[in-house]
This record gives sequence, structure tokens and C-alpha cells, in this order.
Amino acid sequence: MKNEELINRMRMCVNGNCEGCTYEYEGLTNTEECKEDLISDAADAIEELQKALDAVNDAHNEGYDVCYWAGRRDYEPKWIPVTERVPELGQEVLVYAIGKDDGFIGDSVIALSERFIFRLFPSSDGVEEWRSPWQYFDSNYEITHWMPLPEPPKGEVE
Repeated sequence: MKNEELINRMRMCVNGNCEGCTYEYEGLTNTEECKEDLISDAADAIEELQKALDAVNDAHNEGYDVCYWAGRRDYEPKWIPVTERVPELGQEVLVYAIGKDDGFIGDSVIALSERFIFRLFPSSDGVEEWRSPWQYFDSNYEITHWMPLPEPPKGEVE
């Protein structure tokens, strides 16, 4: 049953108008049994909607512009400032960086990178750093924003 139908039947029940309601029992209307079934179906529908909402919120919290990745191309992907938050360790992302010295000042670049733990010695605690997409990237550019990667193509890739 569609949610719209369920909502209409609930409104009918509240108003005492049971005509055409499929929850009627042997011609009896407005009974406790039909109300219990209606409430149970409504609870199931609310639970399904809550799961869908949680999935959307989880995707948004991971940095996905949910409308964009859901196929609505009138939205743009969302760049997340590193001052706001950084991706999980080991999560490959797109990064946006601005040149800061050695002839790169003012240049900007988009590259694939990830956060990792750099340990000078195996026994050290280490520090979180960005993986360099190429040699000297760390010294010449400052990463200012990042964005999660889209899902890979589905099905057979030609």
C-alpha cells in the first residue's frame, strides 16, 4: 500500500468515515481490529521512511551532496573545507589545493589523495597527513578542500 493511501485511510478512520476502507471486518466498521491493523501498517511505513531518511543523512554526513549523487544534475558536488572536517583515514577523495611557494603561488590543482598515519619510526604514534599525489606536492601546495568520490559506474564498463 502506498503511503498516500495509508494516510487517507487513517484520516477516514479518525473522522469515522469507513466507507471504502479495506480494513473493514465482515461488514463491521470502526472496530478495534481494523484500527490495530491500520496502526501497525502505519508504524511499518514510518519505520521504512525513517530508514530512508537515515541513509540520506548518513550520505550527507559523509560529505555527499545527496541530490547530486541521486541523479539530479541541477546540483553541484559539495567541496568540504578542511577547516570544517577531514575525511576518514584511508578514504580516497578529490582534493583542491592552492600553490603556496616555489613558483606555484596562485596555482590551483585538483588531485586524488587520502589521509593516512605517517610514522617516522614503526613504534611512533605518528601524525595524520595527506598522501602526496606526486613528488613535492606537500611542500608546494596547501590542501584547502576535499570531496568524496562518486560511486563507480554500475554494470559492464566498456
